Amino acid sequence: MNSKISSGFLTRLQDLDGSAQVEAIVVPLLEKQSIRRQSVQQRQDAIDSVKSRVKRMVEEIESVLHEFGGQQQKPNRIGTIVVATTANGLRSIASLPSVSAVLENLPSAKLSEDHRGQLQHKE
Repeated sequence: MNSKISSGFLTRLQDLDGSAQVEAIVVPLLEKQSIRRQSVQQRQDAIDSVKSRVKRMVEEIESVLHEFGGQQQKPNRIGTIVVATTANGLRSIASLPSVSAVLENLPSAKLSEDHRGQLQHKE
């Protein structure tokens, strides 16, 4: 479970008050797709599989949020979901079999301040 949340994010979660809400991005666990050329039907089957897995993940997350409190946004086109819940809620979400990762949702300004000079533009 903890491998689905970075060690730095886990440390920050441990430092929070138990009722504090935290925003995170939840990434679904998807099956690997072939990179070879696919037929229209194969592509549609892959899309349907992703939709089904994301739907299952949403239902599982709703159950966790009912227990720990919080809210979620609708999944985006690639199936990730922004959630806001307690640290224990995030740990519970990370334990779900349909979840691949739980990422800290950092504002862009904070990211650029914290990682200034670490990101390089490739030309």
